[in-house]
Amino acid sequence: LSEEVTVIGQAPIIDLKDSQTVTTNFKKEFLQKMPNRGVGAAMSMTPGVSNQSSFGSAQSNSNNYLVMGVKVNDPEGGESGMSLRHDSIEEISVMGVAAPAEYGGFAGAIVNSVMKSGGNDFHGMATFYMTHPSIRFENWEEYGEDFAERARWWPDESYDANFNLGGPISRDKLWFFASGSWGYGQQKQPDYEGPTEGWRPWRVAGKLTWQPSRNDRLSAWMSFDKDKIINYGFDPETMSAECNTNENHRNILFNAHYLHTFSDKTFLEAKVGGFRNLANNDVDRDNDPSPRFDVEDDMLYGSYLYTYYRNALRIQTNITLSHHAEDFIKGDHDFKIGAEIEYSKVTISYYYAGDKYYTSYYGGANGYYIQWDGYAGIGKMTTISGFVQDSWEVSDRLVINPGLRINHWRGRVPGISGAAFAPKMGIAPRIGITYDLFGDNSTAIKAHYGKYYHGLFTQQFFRLDPTYDSERNIW
Repeated sequence: LSEEVTVIGQAPIIDLKDSQTVTTNFKKEFLQKMPNRGVGAAMSMTPGVSNQSSFGSAQSNSNNYLVMGVKVNDPEGGESGMSLRHDSIEEISVMGVAAPAEYGGFAGAIVNSVMKSGGNDFHGMATFYMTHPSIRFENWEEYGEDFAERARWWPDESYDANFNLGGPISRDKLWFFASGSWGYGQQKQPDYEGPTEGWRPWRVAGKLTWQPSRNDRLSAWMSFDKDKIINYGFDPETMSAECNTNENHRNILFNAHYLHTFSDKTFLEAKVGGFRNLANNDVDRDNDPSPRFDVEDDMLYGSYLYTYYRNALRIQTNITLSHHAEDFIKGDHDFKIGAEIEYSKVTISYYYAGDKYYTSYYGGANGYYIQWDGYAGIGKMTTISGFVQDSWEVSDRLVINPGLRINHWRGRVPGISGAAFAPKMGIAPRIGITYDLFGDNSTAIKAHYGKYYHGLFTQQFFRLDPTYDSERNIW
């Protein structure tokens, strides 16, 4: 015996459950139609966001970037630490103004990307995007000489191929999703046959979702990508051909999510995620000759300016418990408590090629050189946060959202026992009120007060390292 029930209803025009005023969700169907797909494009379509600066924040490292609820900001500078393939994204949500106590470590927007999953039916997609000089018409000069000068360095030849497939391994129990991508890009300049900047990225990713019982669900996702930037930063107008170098990037991104349902009113979520990023260029510290800048012709000779090495690690764990209580203390309540623990480490180094940098006049007959010891640093940081929040439905027209978040930050560098960066405990209260003015979900008055702390990153305390002893000598 089976029974089918069809429920027909209209979604409310506005959300009365919380006091957030700018929350924008982008589904995959919309993302695929955008000319510039991905996280950055979604942010640019959000009210209150301009050039990655969100809701009055100073710059893009004021934002929180999440993958399936786990933060993936770069631990060195606070920007987004990972670039996701748009064809593997199910949904992107952007919020931030009047965010509840569950979210912290930001002063701008919260951008959460949800990756696609498998299901009981097989589904897949293949896409191919390209640009090529033969199918482009250049009319930059019509918009002025300054614009034409910049536009000629836009990538003139690029190819981007993507494939993904999802479906069941064991129906109603175990599902998979897999994706892969390959790209090629090369900048072009008319009447120039020398080296120009290009890139050669590729990526593979996979996700497994397992439901061992009615009350338990576990998913795990991992992505590996590699990118080589050819002739990184090369400019034929200011650099001779021998000064080009390649820059190599390798990234591993991982995420796991566990959901346990105790009842129809109480459930537990645990998440762990993070990434490792490795990057370096092909410049040797013992390179000979060293880079030389000639003032007369405004050109760099000999070698690329400096070596570059970077190793960044980020791991974060979130755990939350949610409970719905009906007719409890003057209304219905959606309680939520949780904790976050983050550990990050960044190792970076920069050196002049050959440890020297020359500035010469008249082809090298006169001038001076700078001898620099370079810079090598290690920064570690930990963040421990806890929060409690409530969505209190006092009546059909009034909802109150109280919350409290507590943050504990520590930054560590070599040469100091204990923490080099130890700010005081961050206590962040939140309170929001939403009132349905006419009782029909069409018009609401929202008010919010909250304290928000900027996210921590190692550039804020790198130079506290007492072993840092970099000298520059001019001869």
